[in-house]
Amino acid sequence: ADALEYASDRLRSKKDFMLAVSQYTIRALAFASPELLQDPDFMMRVIYFDYEAMQYASEELRSNRDFLIKAIDYKPQLLRYASDYWKADKAMVLRSVERKGSVLRYVNPHLCQDREVVMGAVKNSGSAIVHASEDFRNDFEVVLEAVKSDGRALEFASEELRATRAIVLAAVHQNGLALRFACADLKRDAEVALEAAANTALAFREVNEHLQQDKDFVTAAVLQNTRVLEYVGKDFRNDPEVVLASLQNSSTGMAYATKHLQDDRSFVLKAVTLNPGACKYITQALQRDRWVLLRAARAALTWAEPVTFPPSSQQLVQDPGFKA
Repeated sequence: ADALEYASDRLRSKKDFMLAVSQYTIRALAFASPELLQDPDFMMRVIYFDYEAMQYASEELRSNRDFLIKAIDYKPQLLRYASDYWKADKAMVLRSVERKGSVLRYVNPHLCQDREVVMGAVKNSGSAIVHASEDFRNDFEVVLEAVKSDGRALEFASEELRATRAIVLAAVHQNGLALRFACADLKRDAEVALEAAANTALAFREVNEHLQQDKDFVTAAVLQNTRVLEYVGKDFRNDPEVVLASLQNSSTGMAYATKHLQDDRSFVLKAVTLNPGACKYITQALQRDRWVLLRAARAALTWAEPVTFPPSSQQLVQDPGFKA
């Protein structure tokens, strides 16, 4: 691109040549002729290669309504390079933020106080609320729309709304990890905590410590989301009832069980009966146990999904004498 500094004016004004060079690097536009930089057809073709090329467009072009509409419809974030006049135009701003809410960061501060504009932004990008006027962080409807779009937007809500059950439930339904931004009381709320863990297993770490030690809650959580078992205390990963509950959803529950349970023949027989896929996660000795495999094979006959036996079981399963 730097070599273009020494190119002739004629060459830097040649559309096909500059288009070809710009495909490799938009820095070439720094040396393009002024005529090309205000040519809407040329600039849109370059923007299709790399939308950041918009920064090289002439001031006249960045103030051109028709060109801006075409550019923004392609990439809403191109409002960033529009003239100040259009960044303060409500219709143009709405056209942008309703497609990509984060564009709110580029608009005239006056429009960041406009409820319609802010609502349009947070409906598709909840975190855009951080660019809105401070007052909207305590607006129930705006915050509700924000967390429905991105649960993590709860971080930017007012203290009052982070303690509002309906808001927090909506947030954790969208992203369980939003629970970390909820008030302490709602982290103790079993329904809220269960919703969070059901969405994201890792959210179990954000749950109130009392609930983390409550067997009924833990059992309900692993029923909703097997992976929660990965984050519970060792006592629960060694609890047959809790592990069996986790297996109702996925065989991976057995992977999070303690080695003791994975090697407990009486428990394993129950586990593979409930979920034959669990045999992948038991000890190799039990994977070669004829009765364990028979139990798993019988269960697999009525299992909704195909069951793959582990390599250590294949020899026995393929034995002509092995009958389910």
